[in-house]
This record gives sequence, C-alpha cells and structure tokens, in this order.
Amino acid sequence: MGKLTGEGWILKESFRIYGRALTELTKALQVPKRAEKGSLLAAARLLSIFELFVGSSEQSSVIQSQNWERHVNGELALLRARGPESYIRGDAHSVFTDGRLQYQYMLSAKQRRKLFISDPEWATVPWMETPKTCKDLLLDILLEVPGLLEDYDRMSSCPDAAAKIDQRDALIAKCWVLDGQMQQWEASLPDPIGLHDIPTFSPDSPTISHKQLSLVEMKALYWSGCLLLYSTLNLALCLHQDGTSASLPERADHNIYIRNIAGAVQFLLDPQAGLLGQHVAVWPLAMALQFCMTLPAKPMDLQPKEIAILVQTLQGSQGEGIKKFILSMNADSHRHPAWMSEMCGTAGIRARAKMWVGV
Repeated sequence: MGKLTGEGWILKESFRIYGRALTELTKALQVPKRAEKGSLLAAARLLSIFELFVGSSEQSSVIQSQNWERHVNGELALLRARGPESYIRGDAHSVFTDGRLQYQYMLSAKQRRKLFISDPEWATVPWMETPKTCKDLLLDILLEVPGLLEDYDRMSSCPDAAAKIDQRDALIAKCWVLDGQMQQWEASLPDPIGLHDIPTFSPDSPTISHKQLSLVEMKALYWSGCLLLYSTLNLALCLHQDGTSASLPERADHNIYIRNIAGAVQFLLDPQAGLLGQHVAVWPLAMALQFCMTLPAKPMDLQPKEIAILVQTLQGSQGEGIKKFILSMNADSHRHPAWMSEMCGTAGIRARAKMWVGV
C-alpha cells in the first residue's frame, strides 16, 4: 500500500513490523518445541514475500536478493528438520506444495544446483494421501532442471579433456530425458499448452478468476523451465570437438518461450491480477529478461516485439513492484566476480546475464 500511494510513513511502519517479526521468529527458532510448529514455516514464507515486494537497499544492488534467499534457506531448514512425513495432510501439505512451486524451484534454479527437495522421498511421501495435481507433476520435472545447470557448470570447469567429454555426453542424455518428460507432461493435459499458445486476456472481463491465474501460472512456469532446459542442451551440444551443434527440433528454440512468457506476463501484471499475479510473474519474467539480455544490443525500436513487451511491463505500476527484486537477482550470482555486481546500467545487466546463461 505504501508503494502504491507513495506514503512514506506506511513503508516505514511496514519495515518496523518486519523487523519485529524477524526478531520474534529468531527467538522462536531457539525453542525446539516452537521450532517444530508449522506456523513458523508460514512466518518464514511471509517474510520472504515481504522481501520480494518491498525489501530494497540503496547501499547494494544484491541485498534484496540475498535477504530473500536467506529467508527461503531458513524455510528449507525448517522443512528438512520436520521431514517429508510432516506434510502429508491438512494445512501443512498445502503450505509445503505452495512453497515448492514458488520458492524452492526459484531458489534452486537461481543457485544453479539441485536441492534436497527434489530427492525421491520429498517428491513422494507428502502425497501419500493426496493425488498430485498437474502443477505438482510439472514441479517434479522442473526441480530436476537446476541439476542440469549444476552439471553444466561442473563440466565447464573440468580441467581434464576426456572427463569433460564424458560429462558433456551425460549432460546431453539427461537433457533429452527431461525433454521427454516435459513432452509427456504437456501431452497429458486435457488442454495442451502448445508451442505458440500465448494466453489472452480481455480488458472487458470484470475479474480474473483464480482458475485463470493458475492456468497462466502453470504455462509460464512450463515455458521458463523449457527456456532453461533447451538453452542448456544447446550449450552442451555446441561443445562438440568440431565446434558445431547438432540440429534441434523446433521446440528447442528459446525464442518461442521468451515470446510466450511475454504474453503471459501481460496477463499476470494486469491490475486485476493483483499481488498474486505479480508474485507468479517474478520467475518467468526474470528468466525471459535474463535471456533477452544475452541478445545483441539494439535500439528499442529495432528490438523484437517480445523484448519491448517485457521491458514495458517493468515500467508499469504492476511491474515496478517486482522490478527491483528482478534486478537484484541479476546482480546477485556466484557466476560472476563480485565487482560485476555493482556495474551500473544496461551494460552491467547484459554482462551479468551473459555470464549467468553461459554465452
């Protein structure tokens, strides 16, 4: 509300309450019986949401992203301490599955490594009494994608040429396995997503339903996963000894997913979608922009339409709410040296994006 109205006293009060909540959470974690309660998991989740939307620092461009990451790491520690059997039913199951979708995948992909949350017991035990939804099944696949990024980074830094070839071949094989799983998941839907299926939104519609938001959210997550999967596959294939890449099917063209995400975020950042729409848009929008920044720099009027759409979304009132966080994530990465985090302007954003993507 403070950001929307520009009233500084509301923002100041929100930071005061945030600081108090953080202190209380820290105290609660020191008491074993309180630390086991599901309410602390929800509290950690709310603090990370606050950091995503509100937290910012004029001193460093990376602070907002780092604070968000600390909250999510704390949430994961609470999850792990209780074990997967604690999330089989009730509110605990709902809190777990919601967090798996919005935070655990985001953190894992941002860090470019697999987390324990993708281990078999965490992908099965919490659903012993509840059938998995389409989103749950999609997340089963997406949570494997950061492992591809981790394998690519390991392969790229491997000093042994023979071992590097073996690692490359293993990575390519893993990519094709996930490609098959993504196609199988998409084919199982009653209403297939399709390669060029950009969501549409009618301004004349009085409201955006939760069902509509959920559908677009699932599509946007699917496309962001494809973006990471096929870009990694393409990079690995380009490492053939002759320097050439094998031909790839149309679905491996990352421009398709940038274009589709551009359409999705227009829907998600419509004012009628509210904070939930902004929340859902963060990761797909961040990934699409990251890949756009690896393309050759051109004047905006000469850029592809989807790039102009993505940039414009960040300049609107809805996009402004997540712009700082997305830029903070761009600056906060172990993939580039610390000094690059403070590079200003578009040149800095582009340089960091290229290093993160690996081009």
